Order: sequence, then C-alpha cells, then structure tokens
Amino acid sequence: MTTHVVPSDVFDELAGGGGRLGGALYAGLRSKRLLLLHELVSTVRTRLDRQFIDAGWSHTLTVLTDAQRRARQSVDDVLLQPHVGAWAVHCLRELRTSGRLTPVDLGHMAAIAAAAAVRAGLSCRLLGYAHADTIMFPGLGAARVPLGNRWCRLRIRAGAAGVEVSSHDTAYDIRFAATPSPTWSPLYRLRSVSRGLMVEIQLDDLDPYRGCGHLPVIKLRDEAAVAGWQESLDSAWELLVRDHPGVADAVADGIACLVPMASTPEAPQRSATCFESLGAIVLTPPRTQLSLALALTHELQHTKLAALVDLVPLLATTDDEAFYAPWRPDPRPLPGLLQGTYAWLGLTGFWAARHRAALQSSVREGGAELAPFELAMARQQTACGLDTLGGSGRLTSAGRRFAGGMRRRLVELDQAVVPAQASRLASLICGDHLTSWRFRNVRPDPERVARCVDAWLGGRSCRQRDVGPAMGKVVDGDGPLPSDVRLALLRRRLADRSERWLDDGPLAPGAGDLALVEGDSWRAAAAYSRAISDDPDDMAAWTGLAVATTATTATTASTPAARALSTRPELVYAVHRAIRSRCGGEPGVHGLAGWIGQALPGA
Repeated sequence: MTTHVVPSDVFDELAGGGGRLGGALYAGLRSKRLLLLHELVSTVRTRLDRQFIDAGWSHTLTVLTDAQRRARQSVDDVLLQPHVGAWAVHCLRELRTSGRLTPVDLGHMAAIAAAAAVRAGLSCRLLGYAHADTIMFPGLGAARVPLGNRWCRLRIRAGAAGVEVSSHDTAYDIRFAATPSPTWSPLYRLRSVSRGLMVEIQLDDLDPYRGCGHLPVIKLRDEAAVAGWQESLDSAWELLVRDHPGVADAVADGIACLVPMASTPEAPQRSATCFESLGAIVLTPPRTQLSLALALTHELQHTKLAALVDLVPLLATTDDEAFYAPWRPDPRPLPGLLQGTYAWLGLTGFWAARHRAALQSSVREGGAELAPFELAMARQQTACGLDTLGGSGRLTSAGRRFAGGMRRRLVELDQAVVPAQASRLASLICGDHLTSWRFRNVRPDPERVARCVDAWLGGRSCRQRDVGPAMGKVVDGDGPLPSDVRLALLRRRLADRSERWLDDGPLAPGAGDLALVEGDSWRAAAAYSRAISDDPDDMAAWTGLAVATTATTATTASTPAARALSTRPELVYAVHRAIRSRCGGEPGVHGLAGWIGQALPGA
C-alpha cells in the first residue's frame, strides 16, 4: 500500500496560496482515481451479478490491466482524464442508491479501456454501448455511428489510431483524427504560448459526464465559437504569464480541461470546479481577457485545495452547521467556507499584482480604479473567512497551520497601499453583502419579535433581552442578494467613467442604488425610504436603506437607528412587518430602528 506524504515545504507553499498540482498532489490524485475504480469494480461484482458479466465487464478489466502493465503512464493519462473521475463517482452513487447501472454507465468502462489500449498500443476486443449513436472515448473524442441505443463490439488494433465499431452485420471504421469527419468528433484542443511558456487545454463539449451532475453545459461544434475560446485563452494567457507567472505555471500543470457552460442574464459570467473531475473547469464563454484570467486563478485554487484535503485533513468535523461567506448568497458549510477563503486568497494576490502593475505602468489604462477596489474588497472578504474558520474550533492541527500560512500571506498582501476611496467603497460593498445576507438568511426569534411589537404598541422601551443575539437562526433563504446589483453597478462605474456604464447589461437599479454607487448615501437613504413607503416588503429597498443609513454615519457617531439596521436588520424588518399585520398602521422605519437600537448592548 502506498502512503502519501505532503512535504512540509510543499504544504506551506500551498498554504500561502502558491504551489501547483504536481508531485505529492498528483500522486495522491492518481491513487484516489485507482481506489475509485477498485471500489467500483468491487461494488459491481457484489451487486450486479449477471448484468456486469453480460456487459463484458470482466474482460474490460483484463484489457485495462494489460494496458497498464504495458504502458502505465499512457493508462494513467486516460484514468486521470477529469471526467473519468466523475463517471466513477456517478456509478458508485447509482449503485448505492438504486442498485443498478444503465447500459450507458456500464458501457463507458469499455470506452475508457479502449482509449487506454490505443495509447498503450494493445490489440483487444471489447463490448461497448452506443447511446444516441454516440460512443465517447475519454481524452480523444466521440464516435458517431448510426446504431441508436445498442450494445456493440469495439475492436482495437495495435498501432492503429482508431477503433472498429460493429453491431450484427454492420461495421464502422473510426479514425481518431484531430479533424472531424462524419463518424468522428474530436475534442477541441486550445494551445497558447507566451514568453516561452505554453499551456494546452482540452475544450470538452462532448463527454456525457462533464456537467458535474447539474450544471447547464453546452455543445459548441462551431468553429467560430471555438476560435473565440482560443482568442480568449491567448489573451488571458499573455496576461497571466506577464503579470502572474506563478499562477501561469500552476495553470499549465493543473488545468487540463475547459467545459463550456450556458450563461444567463442572472449569471452572465460563472465558473465552477467539480471535485469529482479535478483538472476541469466548467465556465461560461469568457467575455474579456480579465474574466478568463480570473476564472483560471480562482478555480486553480479550488483544484489544489481539493487535491490537498484528500491527503491532509484540515477540518476535524464537517457537521451541518452553516456559516456566513462574504462572497455567497447562501450559508456555507465549513468545507465550502474553507474552499472559498482559499480561492479568495488567490484572487487577493491576483488583484494585488494587477494594482502593482497599474502603478508601475506609464500608461494609465481604462478601469485603473477597479484593481485597488477589487484588492481592498478581496482582502476584507478573505480576512472575514479566515476569522470565521479560526473561530469555528473545527480546524485540525494541520488546518491551523494551513490557516496560519493563509493569514501570513494576507498580511503580506495588506502591505499594498490602496487609495482611501477604494477602501471606503470596499467596506461599503462588504457591509452591503452582509446586510443582504442577513435579510435573506437570518430569522429572528418569533417570541422576541412579538415582545418587541407589544412594547412598541404599548409605548414602552425596547428591552435588551428582546433584541436577541447578534445572529439569529440561520436558514437558506431564497433568491439573489440585492447587494449583487450594486456591486455590478459599482464595478461598471469604476471600469468605465463615461455614461455608458448605466446602459449596458440586465441590471435594473433604482434611484437609491444609483445614488449609493455614486457616493451620495443621504440621497440614497431618502430614495430607499420612499421605496419602502410604496412597498413595505421591498427587501432590496430595506437592504439599501440599512447600508445607506450606516454609510451616512460612517464618519460621525453612529446613531441608534444605524446600529440596529447594521447589526439587527432582519429584526427591524420583522417587527415592522408584525406591527403592520397586527394593527394595520405603518411605523416609521427610522423611528422603529432607533427604538430598537437604543436597546442594543453598548448603546
């Protein structure tokens, strides 16, 4: 049995946000993939009986074993294809829940073995399965044979880069070529070179297991679309190699595959890493050089950490308790918070380098104000995540060492000086996110709300015991965060000082949003108050009012209303709604917030 050890220097480099998916991490990933395959084989033998025998599963395993003896690295290249991992996990999950596998799942094993045999130069015959006229060979492409949904024979000849697919009296000779044909669709491959450093990445719109089970992946099969991806990679790669060489080195080692995903008006740019398919990134078509460079940086961090935690446990427990993450609308379990904090540490380093490059450049590019704002915001978000992790009491000794390395790197990044305006805007947006998150996900105790209503209607003071703890019951609420609209508006304003920033995109900002983004918090508060008067349940207006009210007192002594709206916004809203429901009247928002704020500790 192989025991994997992550060297101390490698561990510490990873903790600081650096490192790559190589050495010990690569070896661990290989062992995990082999263990998954072994577990799948054992489970199939135990649970499927005649089904796996009829599918030629035993012979398929023999072919895969023979190929590995002949050319281990070639077979490793197939088994480490990202979506082979997704297939294995999917099959295990299906076996443990339903006790069965579809012919598609069973037959894919033969396609994996066929791809390994081709690479190893091994002749063999296998029983595969054509699904909707298609057989996918991982890392190579998809054969197109007019067989519908049917079991078929696969014949591999040593030295021949192809496969013969036959069923009954019909046979098709498929060439594994780099160019498409009526019977063959190769995987697209993107290749970019800058300053002597090359990256080569598959663009996979074929593999049936590429969508992480739920993501809206799409097919391209359009040379113009592929050319757009190549152009985006060329541009992003040039930026990474020039300004972020450490990230570029790690991307070249660790990112093997990009999977196109559909964009939506709500999420025009999105990326994701599926831990079952490490090495692959699912993402929407990149809109800019910067968006792809950011996605590669972000998802690289997830890839490295996912490989590390398979070898070194960083969390002592992973219960169901959820925590605030300053980049998500929903409460996150601790493993997700750890992943997010590590990704944001990488983004903090990215923006620090962007800010440094802008300061050193003699040419002031458009959007020069964006980098210091993004840096200031990422520093605050990462610090918040680290504080929560450290205060959770759930880190192992290795986890505490890892978090300490992250903290030291963040301290280094804090040395970068940003303009006061960038820091102010970052604090505003971070506060906006927390307030939006509280309205969406925090529910005050109904009994405390009822006592507050009784006291308000009875003309009594609000009592400290009725304002409750700083964080009430956390649930997973519904919908996006109103803060997302203001963040997107602010980013566009910083990137483009002309009036065009108001006219582009699917955003629907109100008068308060525009005033808040422009820095007029007094006018914003008045606009949000009017919106609440028109619709007392307008949560976007409530959130904006809380943020604007806090911003108006940022340079002066905080008022009771500002304290209540910043630390108990959900309580103010719940009491306001309950009063309306009980007596039909509508209390003044600021008056009610001030009344609750007087009862807060330290008032």
